[in-house]
Amino acid sequence: MARYNSLFTHQIILPKMTVKKILLIGAECTGKSTLAHALADKYNTTYTPEYLRTYLEQKPTGYVCTFDDLTPIAQGQMDSEKHAVATAHRYCFIDTSLLLLHIYSQHYFNKTPDIILDNLNNQYDLILVTDDIGITWIDDGMRDLPNGRQQMRQTIIKELENRQLTYHAISGNLENRIKQVGELLKNL
Repeated sequence: MARYNSLFTHQIILPKMTVKKILLIGAECTGKSTLAHALADKYNTTYTPEYLRTYLEQKPTGYVCTFDDLTPIAQGQMDSEKHAVATAHRYCFIDTSLLLLHIYSQHYFNKTPDIILDNLNNQYDLILVTDDIGITWIDDGMRDLPNGRQQMRQTIIKELENRQLTYHAISGNLENRIKQVGELLKNL
């Protein structure tokens, strides 16, 4: 009968690598979803789609989001993000956040639901702000600011700066954006 070396009878447990949360934030139709999906594919990991879109796709055609919709949207965004982070490998790319819900809530309703305000302190390892350069605005029934993307981008940047959050502008076509993010990820 073979004898086993005691070295091989102990299980070695390696610590789980901390997942880096990468937030993509920007005005509507600035390539956030496309970029988040492409980055998740490139890095063989997860991403969180924008829950607002998921929520509104379940509503009748032509439905207009109300202030009361923002609470379930916020909860869905938080749940989706938590699940994606738990199943991610090294990075999790997050399309939108409660911060963007807050900004749009202020824009449309001049107020923000408590659930959003109470959870705005989510920590991200990298914040990427997208722009509309080279991105054609598409009327998909959910978007309504074809000429307001630059103004909304400035509002987002102002909010990030007011909160003293470091961000990086991401621009260009999809290939260039992926390269820019790749360079930033090397420094995480």
